[in-house]
Amino acid sequence: MKLTDFNYTLPKELIAQHPAEPRDHARLMLYDKKTGDVKHAYFYDLYDELHEGDVLVFNDSKVIPARLYGKRVPTGGKVEVLLLTPKGDDCWEVLVKPGKKALPGTTIEFDKGLTADVLDRTDFGGRLVKFHYEGIFDELIDAIGEMPLPPYIHEKMKDPDEYQTVYAREKGSAAAPTAGLHFTDELLEKIKAKGVELVFVTLHVGLGTFRPVEEENIEDHEMHSEFYSITDEAAAAINRAKFLLAGNEDVRGQLKEILMGINEEINQENMDLGGIYRIDFLDDLVRIYQCSILEQSSLYLAVEGKKEFIPSSLENEEPDEELRREKMRKMAEKIRKVISVEKIQNYVNRYLAEKDELEASQLPLNNEEDFIKLIYVRLYGQRKNMGYVIETLEEREVNGYRFKDFRIRRRENGISGRNAAKRKG
Repeated sequence: MKLTDFNYTLPKELIAQHPAEPRDHARLMLYDKKTGDVKHAYFYDLYDELHEGDVLVFNDSKVIPARLYGKRVPTGGKVEVLLLTPKGDDCWEVLVKPGKKALPGTTIEFDKGLTADVLDRTDFGGRLVKFHYEGIFDELIDAIGEMPLPPYIHEKMKDPDEYQTVYAREKGSAAAPTAGLHFTDELLEKIKAKGVELVFVTLHVGLGTFRPVEEENIEDHEMHSEFYSITDEAAAAINRAKFLLAGNEDVRGQLKEILMGINEEINQENMDLGGIYRIDFLDDLVRIYQCSILEQSSLYLAVEGKKEFIPSSLENEEPDEELRREKMRKMAEKIRKVISVEKIQNYVNRYLAEKDELEASQLPLNNEEDFIKLIYVRLYGQRKNMGYVIETLEEREVNGYRFKDFRIRRRENGISGRNAAKRKG
């Protein structure tokens, strides 16, 4: 790719100088990669685009007031210093402007008694300096430093927190992870309540965000290293999401495929109550989940070995029935957790209302989520502890969804209407 491929005109008057108020009222463009459709919305509409089981990853790095203004000793020439990376023992990698006047051996004075000695040049045109001070360094920086705003923002921030994400907590960045500036605490709580997992990593933004790309072939541009930190828990959550999204299928899409497979098997085999837990076809389905749950110790990519493959003879072994039952139990547990029995029971109760029965085709069926609920109603209806029973009817098509219709009948006193009639007789 060439640098010229990224040239475009952006009128200065369209560059926001301050965040929207509230932050989540900034405009949001949604692009459908499958259809190519573009929709204009607001950032708070992100809530509607997320689903239970999704994973959002946030950079919790906090911007420090990294821009310092000082003067060279003894000339008094003005110097601007931008803190980049701490190197230990009060040494920092910094950018100095003008750099030509900040040669090794130069001393720079700042307010509050803070001084810095230039020790060496760095590979990226910066300087290695050692600070000298009394007191606490972070407090001195907070007192005399300024937020290093991007070059396209010309107005100084009245409130330094304007240039921080609401979830910033780990000090160290020379610039904000701007993609997250539009989140609010309220929006995060709504997203979390929806069942979306929020995961935090730390990546301190450094020199790379300030250095212009000068190479015509952008692949020749040398990137500056940056500090990052990720916990085992965060890595496990991200890897789980990657596996679930394999094959360009989202979680809901895979769930739909699994449920439809189970539903077809039940219909073909004419299964009785409890048929969903038949292991002969669940064994195949469980393979979908073999990589979906990772131990925290399994956070690496497998490396292809070079050892010569020597085939061995196959031995006839009796199947491990205990292992099969355990796999069946885990699979059933996974299915139940996606949409719980309680949620489906409440869903059925809402539409049954005062009626004793209704047909499944009378339930809402306007989108994929409705169809998934319909499948769950069918599956859970075969359980003995549900407040309803089902009776299979003829195939129907509703709003483009083709399925075998079924009657939903309320249980009486914890038993089906049919058995209740027998007892009354």
